[in-house]
Amino acid sequence: MKQPFAHPMMPLPTSDELARQNFIASLKMHMEDHVYPADAVVGRTRVASKFRVQNGRDPKGRVEWRHAMEEDPFVQTWGSMTRTIPEMTWDTVGEIVQHQLPELIEKSWIQAPQGSLTLDPDLKVPAYNTAIDIHCMPGGYHTDIAEDDVYAGAIFDRGAY
Repeated sequence: MKQPFAHPMMPLPTSDELARQNFIASLKMHMEDHVYPADAVVGRTRVASKFRVQNGRDPKGRVEWRHAMEEDPFVQTWGSMTRTIPEMTWDTVGEIVQHQLPELIEKSWIQAPQGSLTLDPDLKVPAYNTAIDIHCMPGGYHTDIAEDDVYAGAIFDRGAY
């Protein structure tokens, strides 16, 4: 599997962690290449036929199509996998980062800084960013779990390649 760009702050997985991350990436590619495209076929055939039998016509508009599609077992499985795969990714990557977090934080300290950046400590992150985990990434990009935290950046860097 293609690996993320190596740099001094990249969390390095153990062989077991890498195998787990590669399995999830392979599963995602399999779903994208072979399973997700079948969703349209299921909609045009099985879902449309069932809707015609029940209603005497084809579904109209996205709302009717969505409700009809959501009743189909294939679409339910597809939806479940679509949600589960990113959760598995972040769980795996989170473990990789978590056991290296103290070392990553220490590496992030710059000995001879060339400038500085001061963030407003009173900045309130908007609700649209905090209400849900965007892309299922726990805590999103804004959550700090430690002093001088680099967790959000490290988990994104390791998991989003």
